[in-house]
Amino acid sequence: MTEKNTKDKKPADIEWCLQKYFGGTGDEWKDYSKRADNDKSKRYASFDYCYNYFSRFKGNPEDLKAPENMEMSCLQLGFYLASWGMLRGSSFMLQISAMGYKNIIKLIAGGPNELWEIDVDNYDEASVKLLISFRDKLTETLIDQSSLAGVSGTVTPSDTLTSKIMLGVFGNVPAYDTFFVNWIKSVPEIKPQIFNEKSLLSIKKYYDENLKESMQAIMIKTIDFTDELPSNIHYKQAKLVDIYGFTKGGGIEKPESHT
Repeated sequence: MTEKNTKDKKPADIEWCLQKYFGGTGDEWKDYSKRADNDKSKRYASFDYCYNYFSRFKGNPEDLKAPENMEMSCLQLGFYLASWGMLRGSSFMLQISAMGYKNIIKLIAGGPNELWEIDVDNYDEASVKLLISFRDKLTETLIDQSSLAGVSGTVTPSDTLTSKIMLGVFGNVPAYDTFFVNWIKSVPEIKPQIFNEKSLLSIKKYYDENLKESMQAIMIKTIDFTDELPSNIHYKQAKLVDIYGFTKGGGIEKPESHT
């Protein structure tokens, strides 16, 4: 069944998705302090801690790979990916130690500064080309790293893996996981159903026509790891689109399966 062709602009639909995603009752997710208290130990909060960490370096990303920061940079990204289901089953990432994330961190540290500012509301042909260019370099780095770690067989990093890394670090794309793809399969306006330029531009068009007005009115603060309180960092629009699509695609029915 596809979504109705009528424009889905009702704030209640978006708010319903957020309430389902964060859990609790009623509008508890709107209370920053209550959400921090409810969610600080839940696996979804791993995004908050990872995104907070990398956001602190967006003014000078080269510092991510400095000797005093490299270990923490690798651990932050690695734990987030583990918590979000990327280090399980037959995943080649299981065979890579925290040390193996160094080249990924170096890639992030040396990436264009524009990557930190891109969000769904400012997607255009130039920005999505930059996103996919970085995705391609990330894919190459993951393949090279798997070889260095002695991973046997052909390694093909998935859209899920590369988009989750970019979401957790930059917050600039939704995660193309099983449930998000389920959602875009139900939306005729969004094609294709893979992580590429055309898909991102069609998401932007759908966002402008159906979600933008309501989503831009929603502010969600991340949870600070140290003081366990709301931080000064907000979810970007791409993260809200990610939550919306993940929930609409059936992810909350199986919360253990954010894959």
